[in-house]
Amino acid sequence: MKLRQLEIQLAKPETKKEDIAIVMIALQEQAFVLSNCVKNLIEKWPKPPTTTDPRTTNEVPLMFGILLETKKDSDSTSET
Repeated sequence: MKLRQLEIQLAKPETKKEDIAIVMIALQEQAFVLSNCVKNLIEKWPKPPTTTDPRTTNEVPLMFGILLETKKDSDSTSET
């Protein structure tokens, strides 16, 4: 709603160039402050622990989370 009102006001021929410059500088300042806040938040966000659990194995992770059947497994389950 506010953006549309701003757009309408800027499109009017009687709008001064100085007014447009003030609005654009204010928007750039807001964008800078917001991006700086998000950057700081991400940097200070708690990170997951990086130590490995000794109870886990060093197996290769499964592709796309799908258990792929190996040739050895398929032979033992097939009917003969």
